Amino acid sequence: MFSKSHPCLRASMLPKRYGWGVHFNAEGKIALYAKESPEYDHFTSHEDAGVKLLNAMRSKRS
Repeated sequence: MFSKSHPCLRASMLPKRYGWGVHFNAEGKIALYAKESPEYDHFTSHEDAGVKLLNAMRSKRS
């Protein structure tokens, strides 16, 4: 189930409008991180840690 990306949360307003980070781990757990939190900074600044960064999905087609 977690081998694919999860568009349902990437399409929500939390990451798109408000900037929250959504994290999925190997155990299938999901965590939300506020943009101002130290955890969010850790995940976005350490790309070599095996974390794949994906942007939130667009609302409209271009």
